[in-house]
Amino acid sequence: MPMTLLKRYRDNRKGSTAIEFGLLVLPFAALLFGIVEASLLYFQDDDLQAALNYATRKVRTGQMSSSGGTRLADFKAAICKQMAIADNCAGNILVRVSVISDMSAVTLEKAIGGDGAFEVSETFDTGKAGDFILAQAFIPWSVAVDIYSFSSVRLSDGRYVIAAADIFRNEPF
Repeated sequence: MPMTLLKRYRDNRKGSTAIEFGLLVLPFAALLFGIVEASLLYFQDDDLQAALNYATRKVRTGQMSSSGGTRLADFKAAICKQMAIADNCAGNILVRVSVISDMSAVTLEKAIGGDGAFEVSETFDTGKAGDFILAQAFIPWSVAVDIYSFSSVRLSDGRYVIAAADIFRNEPF
C-alpha cells in the first residue's frame, strides 16, 4: 500500500507547469525590468545631451550672451524645451557654463555633495568670440523600477543624477 501511494505521487504531473512557471517568472521579470530600466536611463541621458547641444548652439553663435540671471533661466528653458522626458525639468535642472582659459585645467563639476544632496554651483559665463566654453547640465532622475542598483552613488532621496557636458569654441560674433 505505501508503495502504490508513492508511485501515484511520482507519476502525477498535474501542476508541474505551474511550478516551472513559478520558478522561471521571477528571474525573467527581473531581467525584463532591468532591460526597461537601463533603456529609460540611456534614453534620458541621450535626451539631456541632445538638449544641451541644442542650447549651446545659441551660446556658440552669440544668440545668448551673458547678461545676468535671466540668461541662465533662458538657457535652462532652452534645454527643458528640447527634452522629451523631464519630470519638473525647469525646477530640477542645474547648469554650469564657464569660460576655459587653459584646457589642461578643465575640471568637471560634481553634482552630489558629501551628504548626498544635489548641489551644483551654477554659473553662466558665455565669454566672448573665440573663447572656449564648458557647458554642463545636471538633472536628478527617479528610478522607474527600483530592483537594481546601477551605482552606489545616489542622492540622499534615492535618485540618480544624469549629467551632460559640451565643450566648444565660440564663433566670431
